[in-house]
Amino acid sequence: MYFNFRNISKSIFINSSTLIIFISLLFLKPCYGFDIYDLSIDNLGNKINLEFEINLREKNIIKQVVDDGKKVVMSFSIKIKKKRTFLWNKEVISYPLELEIYKDMIRGNYVLKVSNYKKIYRNFLSLCNDIRKFQINLGSWKKIERGQYVLLIESKVFAKGVPSWLKDILFFWNFNLSGPYYFEMEINY
Repeated sequence: MYFNFRNISKSIFINSSTLIIFISLLFLKPCYGFDIYDLSIDNLGNKINLEFEINLREKNIIKQVVDDGKKVVMSFSIKIKKKRTFLWNKEVISYPLELEIYKDMIRGNYVLKVSNYKKIYRNFLSLCNDIRKFQINLGSWKKIERGQYVLLIESKVFAKGVPSWLKDILFFWNFNLSGPYYFEMEINY
């Protein structure tokens, strides 16, 4: 039996270099980050009113992903928790918010979908300007007793359409395009 060690070493080198390139491409994914600023909470008609603004740092990259036919979702989980001394903070109010951005490839328009509300835009910049400011009603102040609270906003950006079987196999991989980010503010009431 005769082995050609020269060809075996070449194929091992090619396979290992391909593997190194593949692994580096996995970890070098772009960041679709955004910042939350001007976060405020106030009383408007005896309701808890939350206002904040976001600054999309990577508008061009998100536009490119949407132009390629993918749906980009910006997810916000807003929670108000009562501060405790010895135990974990108790969640009092929870409010999920998801914005779905995609392009209608037939008409060429951009679509913003929030819950059952859909709005169509001719250009991507006007869509970004519309999602810059948020005003959210979190319910009545009667839900909250006097004390110290923490307002927590967890946000992330991800692409819809990743199969669940792939997420199960690659359980160690973060499929978010960006985040999760955590924004926190203490409240004395």
